[in-house]
Amino acid sequence: MQVDPGGQEDDETKMQKYWREVYGIAAILDPAAHQRDISDMAISGNKNRHRWIDGSGKVCYLMSVTNSDRRTTSGAVCKAPPRIAAECLVKHTHRLATDEQIAGHDKEHKRRFDEALAIKNSERTAAEQIAGALGTALNQRNNRQETSKQS
Repeated sequence: MQVDPGGQEDDETKMQKYWREVYGIAAILDPAAHQRDISDMAISGNKNRHRWIDGSGKVCYLMSVTNSDRRTTSGAVCKAPPRIAAECLVKHTHRLATDEQIAGHDKEHKRRFDEALAIKNSERTAAEQIAGALGTALNQRNNRQETSKQS
């Protein structure tokens, strides 16, 4: 690692180390995408390409952890692609979620989805509400016209 006379690490070196660590973890999280990247790099000769890892569709479940430096709290499960998950792991804001935590997250997600669907199905759509309001207004107008004709 490069060190300047003041004893500080070179910023570029810290950044390179950070991304090397991120992509190393991402490669473990999605080995198939990592293998595709290796094949692409062998063909193109570009050693800094991570197209398959960056575009991976794999889902990683993470659990937030308390990190006072980054002001994060523990207890929230989330989903992220491998590279984003790797960044969270390197920054120590999250850890990989356990199977029980994943099951709890999915159960809660399904419960919220079902609840929202029930609310949506029980309410009239905006078009139905507008049609109802217009119908009421037209009925009131017609009633007034009939009343005035009868008088």
